[in-house]
Amino acid sequence: MHSRNCSPFVECSSSSVGDEVATTSKKKVKPPKDNFGSEESEDSEDDEAGLPVIPRALRAIMETPEDDVTGIEESPRQLSQPPYEPGAFLDFKWSSFANPPTLSYLRRKSVSYGNTGPTAAYTDPYVIFINIWDRQFMEHIVAETNKYAQLLAQQLFLNNKLGPTSISDWKDTTVDELYVFFALTIAMGIVAKGRLVDYWNANSRIFITPGFRVYTPLRRYQLLWQCLHFRDNKDISTKNLSVSEAKLFKIHPVLDHLNGHFQSMYNLQQNIALDESLLLLKGWLDSNQCFPNKAAATGIKTYEVCEPQTSYLRRFAVHVHKRTKNAIPNSDSLEAYFPSVVLKLLRGLENRGHTVWMDNFYNSPALARKLKSLRFDCVGTLRTNRQFVPQLLRSP
Repeated sequence: MHSRNCSPFVECSSSSVGDEVATTSKKKVKPPKDNFGSEESEDSEDDEAGLPVIPRALRAIMETPEDDVTGIEESPRQLSQPPYEPGAFLDFKWSSFANPPTLSYLRRKSVSYGNTGPTAAYTDPYVIFINIWDRQFMEHIVAETNKYAQLLAQQLFLNNKLGPTSISDWKDTTVDELYVFFALTIAMGIVAKGRLVDYWNANSRIFITPGFRVYTPLRRYQLLWQCLHFRDNKDISTKNLSVSEAKLFKIHPVLDHLNGHFQSMYNLQQNIALDESLLLLKGWLDSNQCFPNKAAATGIKTYEVCEPQTSYLRRFAVHVHKRTKNAIPNSDSLEAYFPSVVLKLLRGLENRGHTVWMDNFYNSPALARKLKSLRFDCVGTLRTNRQFVPQLLRSP
């Protein structure tokens, strides 16, 4: 047996990681094959050796995307500093930490994010709700819902399907009626029943809920649910949309609206968390994700930036589908090494000194350097098979 006297702690010694990047090396680095990926979708054949074979149909819904998400307003991504050659920005020179190593809080970025907490005083949950779902946006939903109802009635009439139990008795909705509609829908998540009609059932003495019948008839609620709309369908024919954008085209105004209000209503503290969440969905979508170890095993996956102390959600992005093979980043571009979802979620928080906590789904030396250049600190577990991890930390 030969023992090795080496330290498990290493640091990158290129000039001031993130603040100033060494520019001596001009060599190009090939993009990583598995730089980012979920624990359920590793590409390494060695890691999968000896595991049971998963049918392709099941594996398709278990695969995790690399960075193809939507729900965040797109804008051209730029480096915060003058452009660097890929070989220079990714020229890592690792060395052992001093013994003892420098305390972590002494290496943190200076904080300059100002006041934290709510941007206004809120004492009533209803006030918070109407500030998020403000009247201006509700009027937009009303206009699109009424427009779609008229279009649907016209199509049924042309197809000779407009009957007495169809949309023929539709009348235009209002903002106040939609507020009631949303309130009843939220109440259904608290008062759980097996069927929609059970909420309007007046025959059951034990499970009766008269409040639903008081505010709106069952038929009217069903019509509102059928015609609820957020965007004109004609807009999709005038845009050159990607697969991701097309899948969430109809609800994209809602995603942008919520993200904008979540960011303006609260200022985050220094520590922020970057993670994934799974929204339970019992229906079928081709973008559903399956994680047997989650409480909601199947549903819609979202990427989120939250504040750990209060669990406040600042920004989120919806996973739509796995990135296609043709969407491989250019090896000459630095952005080939950064999960784009991370940079999108953190947009607007640059140069404030926040500390980003993440798991090994995102973390990598290249991403850490990129975040340092934007004056973020980052903490999290790291997969030793990631690109640019020093050999000292890799498994023997």
